[in-house]
Amino acid sequence: MNAIRAAWKLLPPADRLAVGYLIVAALLLFARVSASTEYVTQALVAAGGVVLIAGTAIYPPRSAALRFVRALYPLAFISIAYIHVGPFAHTLYGEGVSFDPLVAEWDRLLFGSNPHLWFHELAPGRPVAEIMHLLYSLYFPLLLAGVLYVWFRRREEYPRYAFVFLGSFITFVVVFAILPASGPLEFRAGLFDGVVMSRFVDFLFGFGIPSVGGAFPSSHVGQSIVVLLLLRPLRRGPALLILFVIAGISVSMVYGAIHYAIDAVAGIPSGIALYYAWDRIYRYCARGG
Repeated sequence: MNAIRAAWKLLPPADRLAVGYLIVAALLLFARVSASTEYVTQALVAAGGVVLIAGTAIYPPRSAALRFVRALYPLAFISIAYIHVGPFAHTLYGEGVSFDPLVAEWDRLLFGSNPHLWFHELAPGRPVAEIMHLLYSLYFPLLLAGVLYVWFRRREEYPRYAFVFLGSFITFVVVFAILPASGPLEFRAGLFDGVVMSRFVDFLFGFGIPSVGGAFPSSHVGQSIVVLLLLRPLRRGPALLILFVIAGISVSMVYGAIHYAIDAVAGIPSGIALYYAWDRIYRYCARGG
């Protein structure tokens, strides 16, 4: 036990977050192995993540290239954690529970209708559909660009960046499990046949354990806001570019019936609140609190 405590103290704050989360996830996934063999695979992935993150923190790679590869692990982490939403929700509520009707009603009350039902009709045609789905996919390059920028240009800020980044996304996962809603994905069936980028988006949603959850509030919008705030101060050009990407993500997710419009709207204050909350936690931890 003393050895575990000593090893835990050697972990940077961000690694403690990631390792703590993955331990909990692995235990929950192993507990649900009777539901699907896929849970065994994902539990082993989570356990492997614990070993890799903790091991490379305690025994840092000597190679600069390997240290750089390790720095990218928050990106892999969010892909793994997103898959856990379904198992967490099923643990809380059992199978078949979805808050989609409630979120859809909030959407209707806020906008007077459900924009995902008609928004795509404002600009029909394959070229627009390709552009919209491309804009939605820019979420992933934005996250990668944020990590690369801080690692190569502001290395001293990387511990805070990783901590706030991971803490924010873990919070989204918890919210998704408590309020599981998948968004209007079923409405997409046949809506964008022949659209190449639409097939890519469908592939992303078909990856991992079939589950519910992950829609409200939009982590695409919220996590992008977190990245924007973490990268401050920025010159006017890069800041405007990131704001354009966030706006594009927000509009495209409704156009493509990937999210309810209220998901995108709720993602903005969620991202702002999570940034300031986890930034304050990091600063408290950095002071030895």
